[in-house]
Amino acid sequence: MEQLKEWFKSERANWDTEKAGLLKRAKDAESALKPVAEELSGLKRQINAMTSAIFGIRIAHMGSDMWKKLKAAYTLIEQLYTGAQRVICASSYDNAAPTLIKDTLARLSMTPAQIEELKRSAARAGTLLALTRAKAGIADLDSVDIAKGFPSEQENGEVFDNEALRRVTREMRPLASQLAEEANLMVHRSFYDANNKRVEAVIPEVQNLIPPIRKHTYTPNVDPVELISEEVVFQALTRIDWTTTDFQPLDGEEEAEPTPDDPSTSHQHGDEA
Repeated sequence: MEQLKEWFKSERANWDTEKAGLLKRAKDAESALKPVAEELSGLKRQINAMTSAIFGIRIAHMGSDMWKKLKAAYTLIEQLYTGAQRVICASSYDNAAPTLIKDTLARLSMTPAQIEELKRSAARAGTLLALTRAKAGIADLDSVDIAKGFPSEQENGEVFDNEALRRVTREMRPLASQLAEEANLMVHRSFYDANNKRVEAVIPEVQNLIPPIRKHTYTPNVDPVELISEEVVFQALTRIDWTTTDFQPLDGEEEAEPTPDDPSTSHQHGDEA
């Protein structure tokens, strides 16, 4: 009996020791998890702040799903980048789009000026085609008289007034439309001076696309200037032929499979670990 009591006493001491150890481990684990939980909470707040800064209050349909909010922000970035590359290609006569994000932003900032030059080039192409045909059909056509503007009199001796101008304009509209369709707009038409010498086009300056800080600017205390390095690319959108409407790979390449060690492709939201 005494031996049994001693055994129970020894076992109780062992249980107390083991209990104290388990409690300490639980407390240590709780202490270790506390900064992680705080970091996750802070990350959630940052995601909410970022999506609110982008989409405003119209994100209730996403609920509290952080994956959806991150995907929404990524999708917007992806579509804007895709649109930028397509615009750059279209405004440079389907030349190759830049591969680096810095270069894409620089070219995008120059696009408004390039579009203005595209409009002038298209006008030159149409005008050149019309005048060339006119000169070919009327050998004594005087370009100097044409450059002076409209004549003061019509062929019948009457004044060339606004009504006469409207009548001629209406008459020429179908031909102008036809010539516009026939004009080659796939090459740039340079500007030539009065001496028939080509004038070099002015290369537009790169503009800053970072807007000033406003009321809803996300993390205004972080300077965005140095966030994108000179060598960074949009990894998910590399090797795409931006001149196509269905985003085919360049030179018929097949898209490479993601590497197995890529954590972003190993488990999707909702997959079991």
